Amino acid sequence: MNMTGNLLETIRFATDQMNGEVDSFGTPKLNLAIDMASLLWQAGEVRDQKTLIAAILSPLADSDIQAVIPQIFGDKVWSYIQASLRPEQLEVPYFQRLAMDSEREKLTAGRQILLAFWATTLTHWSRNPEVPKAEAMTRWEHAQTQLKGFAGTHPHLDKMVQAAAEEWNSIMSSTPQSS
Repeated sequence: MNMTGNLLETIRFATDQMNGEVDSFGTPKLNLAIDMASLLWQAGEVRDQKTLIAAILSPLADSDIQAVIPQIFGDKVWSYIQASLRPEQLEVPYFQRLAMDSEREKLTAGRQILLAFWATTLTHWSRNPEVPKAEAMTRWEHAQTQLKGFAGTHPHLDKMVQAAAEEWNSIMSSTPQSS
């Protein structure tokens, strides 16, 4: 099957598994997953099929079906998803100490997925008028902590994270405090 077919099959699988689940702000998890893959493809110029598939499946990492992901999509896709869940290992000092190419490849994919997650999430949050400002600020602080140490690691995605952060800051500074 070609890349488009594989990505469509992944989206079908994710659609079935996510079954309309939403995040705490009411954004469908499937929308976030597809937006992440789209951001990786368009802004990040990522063409690695396994990285794109891992981005689409990443919201399922803590679900009941996580055990079948490696069986269906392979160990490499699962390792990319797991890498995106450990941001401390994605920071530059840790990353630079790695000697094995396979480990660098896994963590590069994990870093790309995590950057896409935060850029996409910040964009969704900033556009959602239902997001309570106090909770959103707490999550923004968490996002900044997660992204610490990533600066300069992926120029295209760095720009998207920066643009999302600027939009976020503009909206958050112009809206009244709500809870």
